[in-house]
Amino acid sequence: MNWTLEAILELIGSLPLFFSSFLLLKDYFKTKDFVMGFVTLAWFDFGLLLFLDAMSYVLVSEFLFRFKFLFFF
Repeated sequence: MNWTLEAILELIGSLPLFFSSFLLLKDYFKTKDFVMGFVTLAWFDFGLLLFLDAMSYVLVSEFLFRFKFLFFF
């Protein structure tokens, strides 16, 4: 396990993104706003990207490092 400063900061940074994306999702189900749905999805994907990036550094996994680039497209 490779606990570097970058991996720790990315794990800490992904937590508020996941929390706020679930709050946005709750608001989306109330209002059914089309734009808010896409913003929620983008916010969740960015949090998932940070989380996978941190896990690829911690686990020293080349597969996770390459897998995270699927969220860019």
